[in-house]
Amino acid sequence: MLKLILSAYKRYPLLLALIWMSIGFQRSAVSQSLDAPSPQSAASVLDLAWNAFSGRKAIHAVRLTGEAHRYQGSMEDSGFATLWATSSGEARMNLSFNNRGSWNEDQSDIGSKMECNWSEGDGAAHPGESQNCLKPIVWFLPSLAMQSVTIPVNVGYTDLGNTNTCSGTYRHVQAQAASLDLPHVSVSQSAASSSVDVGLDPSTFLPFVSCFHIRPDTGGPPTISVEIAYGNYKAVDGVEVPFLIRRFVNGALQLELTIQSVTIH
Repeated sequence: MLKLILSAYKRYPLLLALIWMSIGFQRSAVSQSLDAPSPQSAASVLDLAWNAFSGRKAIHAVRLTGEAHRYQGSMEDSGFATLWATSSGEARMNLSFNNRGSWNEDQSDIGSKMECNWSEGDGAAHPGESQNCLKPIVWFLPSLAMQSVTIPVNVGYTDLGNTNTCSGTYRHVQAQAASLDLPHVSVSQSAASSSVDVGLDPSTFLPFVSCFHIRPDTGGPPTISVEIAYGNYKAVDGVEVPFLIRRFVNGALQLELTIQSVTIH
């Protein structure tokens, strides 16, 4: 972005350029890096998000435990939750409910062999629809995937400015795994299927919401909208972690996680 601005200035007389630079260049540069929708400025926003998350300390893995509440229509169940994730995108969620047994979700590292699966009661693993497995962030802790030094080379971020994100207006950052070499998915398909929108609080640069679409395991329509809300942030060993995580599916609350314990690696 800075190179584009400087190139444009060369079209004006030197005196005008000097006057403009002396009274407004610095302010303009800050505005471009923090407000304008531009892929070039994504690095600046990611750096602010990383600083908000851990003070720019590289975090490689996080383990969360706490209470889980599951909702399905008029039915509600509660139990215990254990969640684990790494900066490479690997993630696991194990839920144990009082009435309906277990529910588990697994996601592999981001890369050409990405896969995901789920299991319940009997423990038998069911593979997720292939394009659902391409998400480049850990849905319950997106900050872990937004650290500048650990972002996989095949993941790209775009800064879309302070715009509508999911169900509100936030600092809108979009993540895509667009360059994955997958035999069953084209580059354009991987970009569309992997797209995740993250809404950062514009004052703290911590994730407030994220949203994306998935498809049924059969691979057919319709698409399913998923939105995650993050709240009650607390610092643990210098790392900001949301202690309330709520997952909505097609607008209805499906899962609520109340975190009680956090281990940072």
